[in-house]
Amino acid sequence: MKNVVVIPARYGSTRFPGKPLANIAGKAMIEWVVLSALNSGLSDGVVVATEDERVFNFVRERFAENKQKKVSVLMTSDKHNSGTDRVQEVVQKIPEAENIINLQGDEPLMPGEYIDKVFNLLFDECKKDPGIRKKLITSLVTRNSDDEDANNPNIVKAVMDSNGYALYFSRSPIPHYREPGAEAVYYRHIGIYGYTRDAILAFSLLPPSQLENAEKLEQLRALENGIKIKLGIVSKAYPSVDRNEDIKAVEEIIHSRIKF
Repeated sequence: MKNVVVIPARYGSTRFPGKPLANIAGKAMIEWVVLSALNSGLSDGVVVATEDERVFNFVRERFAENKQKKVSVLMTSDKHNSGTDRVQEVVQKIPEAENIINLQGDEPLMPGEYIDKVFNLLFDECKKDPGIRKKLITSLVTRNSDDEDANNPNIVKAVMDSNGYALYFSRSPIPHYREPGAEAVYYRHIGIYGYTRDAILAFSLLPPSQLENAEKLEQLRALENGIKIKLGIVSKAYPSVDRNEDIKAVEEIIHSRIKF
């Protein structure tokens, strides 16, 4: 598998224990996420990375007959502090993996075209500059002018340079519009990441950084250490599931699609 979508799925979530197997519109959340990953036209395979046998057995049994695209599941350490750490363990176990998407296990609505956009950002940047492979991450943002979202610390904002590379991520509204009445436009970060193999293995060796600790945003560790993050712009963000009460909004979207 050269191009791999890895889905970190931690059962022992502090805020939502058992989250990967939570029922959403008749399917476990991890099933929805895998189905989203299978909609990618560029991936060679999907790997679920978990620390729990219940998730491991569910994925293995549910996707045992998948022949079109390879779906596998790996047991990973229960000591990891983040999904990125879990993804890098998978990458170490799959030596042929060169381009990796980290599709978080609480993103049941991620469109396949978004996954492919993150892949294509990797391909395009590496084609322009092969030397960038060791220091390249890709991700997505969407344009947002909602003041309520801008002031919500759970919604991460991003600013980027004229070439689409991230300058900073923050839980605060950035940029700050000093002039009263100015039309405020923000870019909301979408938590899907693309890595070259070199970049994620290098990232995993870096200690938590000062800005990362301040904002509690792991991607700032990359920026502080000279790893570039190329951002693609998409039309909208879809709700993820951080807590049990987030399921309702996701189910409403799923039901609207089914009715269509």
